[in-house]
Amino acid sequence: MTSHFDKGNYATEKVAYNAALREYDRYRQESLWSSSSTVSSTHDAESDIQTNAYPAIYRSSISRPPRYYPERPRHSEVILQQRYVPSVALPRVTFKRHPPIRFRVNDRGSINLGKAFRGEFEGLERCQEAAFSMASTKMSFRLEWLAPSGARYPPYSHQIAIRESSKRREPITVARLARTVAKEVDRFIKHYTPYPFSDDGWKVGPGFIGLDQINLVELHHVSEGSLQPVLKVIR
Repeated sequence: MTSHFDKGNYATEKVAYNAALREYDRYRQESLWSSSSTVSSTHDAESDIQTNAYPAIYRSSISRPPRYYPERPRHSEVILQQRYVPSVALPRVTFKRHPPIRFRVNDRGSINLGKAFRGEFEGLERCQEAAFSMASTKMSFRLEWLAPSGARYPPYSHQIAIRESSKRREPITVARLARTVAKEVDRFIKHYTPYPFSDDGWKVGPGFIGLDQINLVELHHVSEGSLQPVLKVIR
C-alpha cells in the first residue's frame, strides 16, 4: 500500500514542531541550571533534544520526511542540578571564570561516560589538547543530582587534579578530563546506590541508571575552586 502524504497536514505539523523548539528553549532557560547553557543552542537531532519537552505530536507515528522528524530510537534528558554555591559567605571577590569545557564526539554534543571510563575516546574533539588554562592544580568536582519530582541525592564533592603530576605540571588533556569526570560519576553512583531515593526513574545503581546511560555535555567553573558537570541520561 502506498502511503499518501498530505502537504497541508505536514505544514501544520512542521509549524508545531518549530513551536516545540521554541518551547524547549524556554524550558531550558527556566530549569534549575538556567544560569548557564546546559546544551548547545543548535538542536542536534542525536544529542541535544530532550524529547519529553515536546508535545505529543512530536512523538506520534505520522508519515513524515526525516528532515523535520528524524527517527530517534533513544532520547536524552538533561539531569537537573542546583548550581553549586559556597556555603560560607565569602567577600565579594570576582574570580576569572574559565569558559565551559564542551565534550563533542563526531559532531555530537556529548561523550558517553561509560566509554570515557574505559578510555574510548574515538572522535572526541580536542582530545589531546589542554583542558584548562588556569594555574590551579586541583579543583573540587561537585554533583548535585536532582529529579524533576523534587527527590535529590545529597551534594557530592571530591577533589580532582587538573594538572599532570609530572615535574612540568602541564594541564590535563580533554580526554583525561573526560575520564576523570567518568571516574567521579562512577564513584558517586557506587556511593549512593544504597541511599533511599523516592524516584526510581532517576535512581542510580544496578538496575537503574548506570555509567553507560550517562553522557557528559559540559563542565562548568562554578566557583573559584569548583567544577560542576552538565550531564544527560540516555533512555
